[in-house]
Amino acid sequence: MRRILLVLLLLHLLGACWFRGGVPPQSESADPTPLEGTFVSGPDTLFFGGEGRGIHWHFAQDVPPLNAKGQGICVFFFHNEEYRYDAAESFRLRDTQGREITFLLLNGPAKADELTLFGGNWPEGKTFKKTTLP
Repeated sequence: MRRILLVLLLLHLLGACWFRGGVPPQSESADPTPLEGTFVSGPDTLFFGGEGRGIHWHFAQDVPPLNAKGQGICVFFFHNEEYRYDAAESFRLRDTQGREITFLLLNGPAKADELTLFGGNWPEGKTFKKTTLP
Protein backbone atom coordinates (compact mmCIF):
# COMPACT_ATOMS: atom_id res chain seq x y z
CA MET A 1 0.00 0.00 0.00
CA ARG A 2 2.83 2.32 0.87
CA ARG A 3 4.49 1.77 -2.52
CA ILE A 4 1.26 2.59 -4.32
CA LEU A 5 0.97 5.89 -2.44
CA LEU A 6 4.61 6.67 -3.16
CA VAL A 7 4.16 5.92 -6.87
CA LEU A 8 1.01 8.06 -7.03
CA LEU A 9 2.78 10.94 -5.29
CA LEU A 10 5.74 10.63 -7.64
CA LEU A 11 3.47 10.60 -10.71
CA HIS A 12 1.64 13.66 -9.43
CA LEU A 13 4.89 15.56 -8.90
CA LEU A 14 6.24 14.56 -12.31
CA GLY A 15 2.98 15.61 -13.94
CA ALA A 16 3.09 18.99 -12.24
CA CYS A 17 6.66 19.55 -13.37
CA TRP A 18 5.99 18.40 -16.92
CA PHE A 19 2.83 20.45 -17.57
CA ARG A 20 3.51 24.16 -17.67
CA GLY A 21 0.64 25.11 -19.99
CA GLY A 22 -0.03 28.80 -20.40
CA VAL A 23 3.52 29.87 -19.66
CA PRO A 24 4.80 32.42 -22.19
CA PRO A 25 7.93 31.48 -24.08
CA GLN A 26 11.09 32.75 -22.46
CA SER A 27 13.03 35.27 -24.49
CA GLU A 28 16.73 35.89 -24.24
CA SER A 29 16.39 39.29 -25.87
CA ALA A 30 15.28 42.57 -24.36
CA ASP A 31 11.70 43.71 -24.82
CA PRO A 32 11.13 44.92 -28.37
CA THR A 33 10.57 48.61 -29.04
CA PRO A 34 6.88 49.49 -29.24
CA LEU A 35 5.30 49.25 -32.67
CA GLU A 36 5.48 52.56 -34.47
CA GLY A 37 4.36 53.73 -37.86
CA THR A 38 1.79 52.94 -40.51
CA PHE A 39 0.94 49.32 -41.32
CA VAL A 40 -1.06 48.77 -44.52
CA SER A 41 -2.96 45.88 -46.05
CA GLY A 42 -4.87 46.89 -49.16
CA PRO A 43 -7.39 49.57 -48.14
CA ASP A 44 -6.95 48.87 -44.41
CA THR A 45 -4.48 50.74 -42.21
CA LEU A 46 -3.23 50.55 -38.62
CA PHE A 47 -1.34 53.54 -37.15
CA PHE A 48 0.84 52.67 -34.15
CA GLY A 49 2.06 55.69 -32.19
CA GLY A 50 5.17 54.09 -30.72
CA GLU A 51 4.46 55.32 -27.20
CA GLY A 52 2.75 52.26 -25.84
CA ARG A 53 -0.69 50.92 -26.66
CA GLY A 54 -2.25 53.87 -28.53
CA ILE A 55 -3.55 53.08 -32.02
CA HIS A 56 -5.67 54.57 -34.81
CA TRP A 57 -7.24 52.48 -37.56
CA HIS A 58 -8.93 53.03 -40.88
CA PHE A 59 -10.63 49.99 -42.40
CA ALA A 60 -12.51 49.80 -45.69
CA GLN A 61 -15.57 48.57 -43.76
CA ASP A 62 -16.73 48.20 -40.17
CA VAL A 63 -15.17 45.36 -38.18
CA PRO A 64 -18.04 44.71 -35.76
CA PRO A 65 -18.28 45.81 -33.04
CA LEU A 66 -15.77 48.51 -34.11
CA ASN A 67 -16.38 51.26 -36.63
CA ALA A 68 -14.32 51.43 -39.81
CA LYS A 69 -12.44 54.48 -38.49
CA GLY A 70 -11.42 54.79 -34.90
CA GLN A 71 -8.84 55.06 -32.21
CA GLY A 72 -8.16 53.40 -28.91
CA ILE A 73 -5.68 50.93 -27.52
CA CYS A 74 -4.19 47.68 -28.72
CA VAL A 75 -2.94 44.84 -26.58
CA PHE A 76 -1.02 41.70 -27.52
CA PHE A 77 -1.75 38.49 -25.60
CA PHE A 78 -0.25 35.09 -24.90
CA HIS A 79 -2.81 32.70 -23.33
CA ASN A 80 -5.13 35.62 -22.49
CA GLU A 81 -2.47 37.54 -20.60
CA GLU A 82 -0.88 40.73 -21.89
CA TYR A 83 2.50 39.97 -23.40
CA ARG A 84 5.10 41.39 -25.78
CA TYR A 85 4.13 41.46 -29.45
CA ASP A 86 7.08 39.40 -30.66
CA ALA A 87 5.82 36.33 -28.75
CA ALA A 88 2.05 36.95 -28.66
CA GLU A 89 -0.73 34.72 -30.01
CA SER A 90 -3.50 37.28 -30.32
CA PHE A 91 -4.11 40.99 -30.77
CA ARG A 92 -6.99 43.03 -29.32
CA LEU A 93 -8.31 46.41 -30.44
CA ARG A 94 -10.46 48.43 -28.01
CA ASP A 95 -12.06 51.70 -29.00
CA THR A 96 -12.69 54.70 -26.74
CA GLN A 97 -16.23 53.42 -25.96
CA GLY A 98 -14.86 50.12 -24.63
CA ARG A 99 -15.93 47.98 -27.61
CA GLU A 100 -13.29 45.45 -28.56
CA ILE A 101 -12.39 42.71 -30.97
CA THR A 102 -9.66 40.08 -30.68
CA PHE A 103 -7.76 38.65 -33.63
CA LEU A 104 -5.49 35.64 -33.74
CA LEU A 105 -1.99 36.29 -35.04
CA LEU A 106 -1.34 34.05 -38.03
CA ASN A 107 2.12 33.13 -39.28
CA GLY A 108 3.56 33.51 -35.80
CA PRO A 109 3.87 36.53 -33.54
CA ALA A 110 3.93 40.10 -34.81
CA LYS A 111 7.18 41.61 -36.02
CA ALA A 112 8.34 45.22 -35.91
CA ASP A 113 7.38 45.54 -39.58
CA GLU A 114 4.55 43.00 -40.09
CA LEU A 115 1.57 41.30 -38.47
CA THR A 116 -1.10 38.98 -39.88
CA LEU A 117 -4.56 39.15 -38.29
CA PHE A 118 -7.18 36.40 -38.47
CA GLY A 119 -10.82 36.84 -37.52
CA GLY A 120 -13.50 39.47 -37.84
CA ASN A 121 -13.84 40.36 -41.51
CA TRP A 122 -10.67 38.47 -42.39
CA PRO A 123 -11.32 34.71 -42.16
CA GLU A 124 -8.42 34.06 -44.53
CA GLY A 125 -6.09 36.34 -42.58
CA LYS A 126 -4.86 39.80 -43.51
CA THR A 127 -1.18 40.79 -43.46
CA PHE A 128 -0.34 44.37 -42.48
CA LYS A 129 3.13 45.56 -43.47
CA LYS A 130 4.92 48.63 -42.23
CA THR A 131 5.22 51.28 -44.88
CA THR A 132 6.63 54.75 -45.20
CA LEU A 133 4.08 57.33 -46.20
CA PRO A 134 4.97 60.91 -47.17
